Amino acid sequence: MEFSDCSDCKEEFVGQDLIHQVVSLTGLPESWIRLELEPILESLGQSKSQLTLDQLRETMLAYLELTQEDLLSQGHSDGQPGVE
Repeated sequence: MEFSDCSDCKEEFVGQDLIHQVVSLTGLPESWIRLELEPILESLGQSKSQLTLDQLRETMLAYLELTQEDLLSQGHSDGQPGVE
């Protein structure tokens, strides 16, 4: 998988353009990204039409924390030791 380098981008992406940029850079299906991120955006009170890069970072942190909690709870329910 190849990623385009956006370190020199002059344009700051906001809202739907930012989400499209995430889709473009990750190569993940847009429907999957929306399915995963939209509930978190709503719970944080973020507007996807006005989403900023800092808000996306906050959303991604919340996503990673939720994913970690899910994985840890699955490990405990399967009788496997969780990573702590």
